[in-house]
Amino acid sequence: MRPPASSVPSLGQRLSIWLAVQSFAGLALVSAAVYVVTASNLDSRQVAELQQKSEAVQVSLSGFAADASMAEVKLMLDHFIAGHADISLTLASAPGQALYASRGVRVGSTVRRAGFEMPWKLSPSGRVQGEFALDISADRQLLRWLALTLLAAVVIGATIVSISGFWLVRRGLAPVRGLSRQLQAMAPDMSGLRLDGSTQPVELQALVEQFNLLLARVERAYMQLDGFNADVAHELRTPLTTLIGASEIALNRPRAAPELRDMIGSNLEEL
Repeated sequence: MRPPASSVPSLGQRLSIWLAVQSFAGLALVSAAVYVVTASNLDSRQVAELQQKSEAVQVSLSGFAADASMAEVKLMLDHFIAGHADISLTLASAPGQALYASRGVRVGSTVRRAGFEMPWKLSPSGRVQGEFALDISADRQLLRWLALTLLAAVVIGATIVSISGFWLVRRGLAPVRGLSRQLQAMAPDMSGLRLDGSTQPVELQALVEQFNLLLARVERAYMQLDGFNADVAHELRTPLTTLIGASEIALNRPRAAPELRDMIGSNLEEL
């Protein structure tokens, strides 16, 4: 059983919905790729920065003589950390035995840590453990803003594409509506009518041609039926006229039974 027309979405609605879904999916994938690449670049930059600082500090610590004082070490490290408010450094000879601690990053900040360990003559234990803390709050804030911007771009972009796509779909289906208006103007008694496909796109030319061929076959069948009806009426008119005339003659005056039987027999033969 064919579903009611109201429950079947139109071709324009289907195309518009699919265009909107594809636009949203495409923009979402592009935005996700931009976010992932940006996050990966920021992560690589953080790792590289911590690695560079760690190697620089290790080289500087290795350059101190065995008779150097911790005051000289702290002065060098203070100069090294100066101007980098987003980085802090701690040194310890063993867990719980601090040798140096720079001004830490802001409390509540999101930090990324990287540690190192190396032999060091100035450490009481002969080894030193260092840890860098990098404040990555600005990068996290950047990623949050980027995510919100990309989300807004996806929604706004998909909306714009959907609206323009709906307009383009309606414009693209205008030839189909034109064919529908031509069909509505046709009537069974208007012979010789055909669909005008001269202004239709290539995709509809074959449909118009096949429909015109169907109209031609229907017209021929209608003409044959009309001729058949005329032939039937002609073939029936002669015997009916004969029956009517014979019946009128028989009723003009009283007739004997044998004569009436002959008349009825003749009428049966005509029938």
